[in-house]
Amino acid sequence: EVAIEAINGSSGRSLQTEERIPKEVLSREFDYGFPLGLMLKDVTIAVDSIGTQHSCGNANAGGKDDVDQFPKFFPLVKDLLQKAVDLESKEADYSRVVRPLEAEAGLEL
Repeated sequence: EVAIEAINGSSGRSLQTEERIPKEVLSREFDYGFPLGLMLKDVTIAVDSIGTQHSCGNANAGGKDDVDQFPKFFPLVKDLLQKAVDLESKEADYSRVVRPLEAEAGLEL
């Protein structure tokens, strides 16, 4: 909770840190209403799209650094979501994406 207060008191504040994390994760309710399986599907489409654009040389015009970073970052998100689906279920709330991270760290937020 101290970390959330610090983040929310700075430019890092977002809907996730103000609403989702306290109401869904820290409370352990995990009931926002969007399934992990659909989040995984959406991220898979994005990863596949970026991979296709990158391999075809059509990545965004943001420059070489952007092109190099996106293919490395988004598959990690996809992998995390897949771990969450495997641990929980496709129907579990997307806020449960934190559970594999907690399991790997050996702690609960």
